[in-house]
Amino acid sequence: PPPPPPPQPVVRPISDNELRRINDSISRQTFAEDKMRVLVSAAQHHYFLVSQVGQLLSHFQFTQDKLAVVRELRPYILDPRNGHTLYSYFSFSSDKKRLDEILAQH
Repeated sequence: PPPPPPPQPVVRPISDNELRRINDSISRQTFAEDKMRVLVSAAQHHYFLVSQVGQLLSHFQFTQDKLAVVRELRPYILDPRNGHTLYSYFSFSSDKKRLDEILAQH
C-alpha cells in the first residue's frame, strides 16, 4: 500500500513573549496608521487566538481602526467562533454586527 500522507503541520498561536514584543512595538507608535503597519507586519508570521486579538485592539481608540485590525488579522485567527468575546471593545450593536460579519469570512 502507498505510504500515508504526511501529517498536517500543527498551527499554534503566537507565543506570549512574541505577543508582548508586538504589543511593545505598537505602544511605541503614536498614530493608528503606524500601529497598523506594525500589526500587519507581525500578522504575516503568526497566528492568533481571539483573546490575543483583544490585547492588540486595546491599542486602538477608534471603532473603524479596531474593525480594520480584526479584518487584517482574520485569516490568522484560529478560533473565530470565540469572536463574541471581542464585543466589549465595541460600543454599538452595529459595530458588533460588523465584527461578526468580518469573523464569519473565511
